[in-house]
This record gives sequence, structure tokens and C-alpha cells, in this order.
Amino acid sequence: MSLRKDLNEAIKQAGWLSIDEIETIAKLNGKKISNAERRLRPSDSPMVEATRNEKGYITGYKWKQPTWDSLKAQVEKSRQEAFKLQ
Repeated sequence: MSLRKDLNEAIKQAGWLSIDEIETIAKLNGKKISNAERRLRPSDSPMVEATRNEKGYITGYKWKQPTWDSLKAQVEKSRQEAFKLQ
């Protein structure tokens, strides 16, 4: 699997992972922590949200519960992709 998929799956299962756990997953995939953080940006991983301390530093990442709007957007995207294949 890709680093992004590994990170998203681990965060989804745990609900929240510390930055140290994210770094461990990155190293197991042979990647740097900066690469892992890039894969967890909202543009790459919309269901993952960074958690920050009072100084604004990232302390970990949590899995967002899907909202009705995000579910509708996923369905619409799937429909558009299916329509392109026909």
C-alpha cells in the first residue's frame, strides 16, 4: 500500500495518532516525516484533521466523522467517475 493509504487506515482504526506514531509509520515505509505530513494535508486526506497544541504545533492527527455533505460529495464523485467509464 501507499504511505497515504497506510496513514489513513491507521488513523481511521485508532481514531487518533500522535506525531511519533505517524513518524514510525513513515519510517516503516522508507519515507521522511515531512512526506507523511504532506500526505495528511486536507487536499490529500480530507477525512484526517491535524490536532495542535496551544503554540500551534501539530501533536497528532485524528479521523473526522463523515458529515452528510462529505458523503454526498463522495457519492457524486463516484457517479461522475462511473459515467466517464461508460
